[in-house]
Amino acid sequence: MFGIRGITHPPPPIFVLREPLKKFFWEQEGGVYLNSAEWEFLATTIKGLEDVASGEIEELLGRRAEKIGEGKIKWSGKKEDAPIANYLARSIHRVIILLVNEKFVDLTDIYEKFASIGYSSYIAPEQSFAVVTRRKGRHNFTSIDVSREVGRAIIDSYLKEKRVRLGVNLDKPDVIVRVYVSDDRVMGGVDTTGQVSLHRRGYRVYQHPASLKTTIAYGLLRIADWKFEESLVDPMCGGGTIPIEAALYARGIPPGKFRKTEFAFERLTFMDRSIFEKVKSKKLERKLNLKIVATDASGKHINGAIENAKSAGVLDSIEFSVADARRMDLDFDKIVANVPYGIRMGSIERIGKLYGEFINNLLKHEWRRLVVIVGSDIFLREAQGKLKLIDLREIMYGDLRTFICSYERL
Repeated sequence: MFGIRGITHPPPPIFVLREPLKKFFWEQEGGVYLNSAEWEFLATTIKGLEDVASGEIEELLGRRAEKIGEGKIKWSGKKEDAPIANYLARSIHRVIILLVNEKFVDLTDIYEKFASIGYSSYIAPEQSFAVVTRRKGRHNFTSIDVSREVGRAIIDSYLKEKRVRLGVNLDKPDVIVRVYVSDDRVMGGVDTTGQVSLHRRGYRVYQHPASLKTTIAYGLLRIADWKFEESLVDPMCGGGTIPIEAALYARGIPPGKFRKTEFAFERLTFMDRSIFEKVKSKKLERKLNLKIVATDASGKHINGAIENAKSAGVLDSIEFSVADARRMDLDFDKIVANVPYGIRMGSIERIGKLYGEFINNLLKHEWRRLVVIVGSDIFLREAQGKLKLIDLREIMYGDLRTFICSYERL
């Protein structure tokens, strides 16, 4: 048990796994890919949703993934996992072939760890590369210092191995090496995703001023344990991210279908492009009779959400309408919402009043589970004694500390 300013709650429940997708993702007709050695993969995700990401990797690939840091998971698999995860996963941001995952002492130690790797298996002699570093913690060096030392290590290692000096291109590299420094641990490897994170699906044509990351929207749905035969409503849908992600998930439409830029693995010479073509050719999409409802008090946002749903090809799966969450019918199996945080609304009293009226409306209706993401403990306090809190987790939405709250009726 832990608390937020006096509010205690149970730890998050174990992630509910569903049946894996068809085994053709990691098996061929003649059996498992025999020419692939075991590879280590690192995937980045939202801090606080690592269990959702790990569960999805197990569903997609049949691999057991584990959390190895805030917003990071890893698993062992085949190199074919890279195109599959990049194209199909809904909960992760990047997929990296993990080459280094160790504690370090100083910059020299980081250099030595990366210099011990042979890079000819990952970078062709004619290819350029760049190093991108993200650093967290207190150090006597910067992210730029780390990138410089890792870049030098890669060049020196390649010279020793192949007697070729690799070229560096910081603008359009053929290969991106990503490095993550957190306190006394350094992780790094070859990026298979690219400059554009996987959460940028590509279908969004209307930008809501407080739009939710698609990976968080998917995480909310999984935390709600929404099943496709259940009714679902987002009563504060804004630009429609939650209902759209729900429809895409239920209908099996790959998120990578909407990507407007190439994946980094498409430039990696050791990757078999035919695997990616095979994944794309599989008929995963299905027609379902879904009960997904999306409402918002703003007609402008509803119109924008409709345009986003059209762009995603799921308009026929969602009922959009203008409605006030404080007064509308809330008789649904699952209610999932990104409620206003109050940052733009101006006052604690005003946001508290909104939350209170929404909760009072919930008490008038029959529903099974409510999952909301909030920016403070105001919602929790308004709900105390009225709703049963079954799960509370903290996530970082950019630089904003937010909370995902799951409720059932008392």
